[in-house]
Amino acid sequence: MQLTKQKYQLTGIALVLCGTLLFSTKSIFIKQAYALGIDPVSLMFLRMSMSVPFYIIIYWYYRGTAIPMSIKELCLVCTTGCIGYYLASYLDLTGLLYISASFERVILYLFPTIVLFLSVIFFKHKIKRFELLALALSYIGLMVIYFQDVSTQGDQVTLGAVLVFASAIAFAIFVIASGQLITRVGAIRFTSLSMISASIAITVHYAISSSQQKIGLYAFQTDVYFLAFILALFCTVLPSYLINFGIQRIGAAHSAIISTISPVFTIILAAIFLNETSTFIHVIGFAFVIGGIGILTFAKISPRLNNTAPGKQ
Repeated sequence: MQLTKQKYQLTGIALVLCGTLLFSTKSIFIKQAYALGIDPVSLMFLRMSMSVPFYIIIYWYYRGTAIPMSIKELCLVCTTGCIGYYLASYLDLTGLLYISASFERVILYLFPTIVLFLSVIFFKHKIKRFELLALALSYIGLMVIYFQDVSTQGDQVTLGAVLVFASAIAFAIFVIASGQLITRVGAIRFTSLSMISASIAITVHYAISSSQQKIGLYAFQTDVYFLAFILALFCTVLPSYLINFGIQRIGAAHSAIISTISPVFTIILAAIFLNETSTFIHVIGFAFVIGGIGILTFAKISPRLNNTAPGKQ
């Protein structure tokens, strides 16, 4: 029995790790697609139009295994999906036009600090000392990287950073809103419906944009469609389910710890495939950000830091 439980947990770790690594490659493929001349809206549309059939099939397959869902819950799931998978995605893809893949991943990595800020504003959460330390480290590191990139790449870095940070805010709102919804409607149904609703929003956005700019969907190089398919299957569909299944096995807190490798993996890939160079100043900034988020993440499973005894809320 103990061996079975251990195997179950190891499987969960492997699922979260694989999902995290796949998500980490997203900005690499997006940057490569941009180099071939595609715009953010068209790429977003291609990515979601290729991925949504998988979500529809999975939702249809599991539809009979879930408890009935009210109209209110359906609307909340769809709205949350549009915030997390349409708005956040659009802001992120647009921001990637102006900043490096490494810097983009670091900014998105800050979303737990935004969740903390939102908890203070809306849920009257009192910030603890270790949280203040984590915030200080994270944003000092962010500013170190920001000023370094501005000095070498110009003011466009500011626009890109603002857009990606806005994406992180949208995703933080999504995380907070999705918590109770996932518990109620189930991870598979929530993921499928939220992605389907986001795809509808993206389709509307693309239809408006293409009619105004007369962008042809078949005007791009063949490699663009291949990259869009990779983004759809390996950077969207597979990791979204892998991480959800992993969380069911090892819990959200332990999954968050595993996800701390995400920016490191993206930085390595960006150096290999995009020739992005990291200076010593970048390394210091990365270390501060990862250290700050690491403190927040590990504190979630530390009763001492949370001033909460085990088994007691």
